[in-house]
Order: sequence, then C-alpha cells, then structure tokens
Amino acid sequence: MKNYAPLTQEQFNILLKCYYLRKYTKVAKTEKITTDKVKRIKENALRSVRLAYSKSYMQGLRFDGKTVLQHMAARCGMAENDLSKIFDKYIAEGLASEYKRYWERIRKAGDTPTAAELLDFIYDKFEVDIEGGI
Repeated sequence: MKNYAPLTQEQFNILLKCYYLRKYTKVAKTEKITTDKVKRIKENALRSVRLAYSKSYMQGLRFDGKTVLQHMAARCGMAENDLSKIFDKYIAEGLASEYKRYWERIRKAGDTPTAAELLDFIYDKFEVDIEGGI
C-alpha cells in the first residue's frame, strides 16, 4: 500500500478558515495566496479525510474521529499514536497562533481538542464534501 502524507498544519488552517470565512477570496486574502490554491489545499485535505473515512464507510460504520484517525495513520504508514502527536502539535500551534480564534471553536470535552475531536469537527463542518466523494 502506498503511504500517504498526513494532513498538514496549513491544510487544517485552510479548512477552518474556509468554514468560518465562507469565501475563498477572504481565505486567500488572509493567507496571501490565490483562490485557486485555497481550493486545491482544501480539496487535497478533504480527499485525505475521505480516503481514511472510506474504510469505515465500507465497514458500515458512522464517522468517528478516533476510527478515522486509526485508518489515516495506517494509510500514512505510521502508528495512530504518532499521527495523534502530530495533530496534537498542530492544535497547540494553532491555539498559540494568530489563527487562535478558529482553533478555539473546535468542540472539545476538555480544555484542548484531541486529534479525534479535530477530525470530528472537520467532518461535522464538511460532511457533504467528504461523503459526496464516497
């Protein structure tokens, strides 16, 4: 199986901004990139989530961030714990960055969202885009 790269900090930032700012032009302006690049980053990020989710979908399971994290880690050729640590780092950096207001809105049980809660949030906001490709 080909190993895929995990989602990047940039991809999560773009997804969060796309949801909250609603317009590619606004996101592009804040990121200082073209609208085409915003669309491409968003689609590549959602494709990565969709690929991991499709395994759960084929098993007849509803979306669950923890399960999708496991499938995503397997697709990336790494342990779930290692991928979770990468996403936890993104979350910590996001909460300490200029994008804090977007990261703070992620639904969480504790003070800081977990990697699974981040994936749950992304799925909740982009469900049609994710399931539409399956």
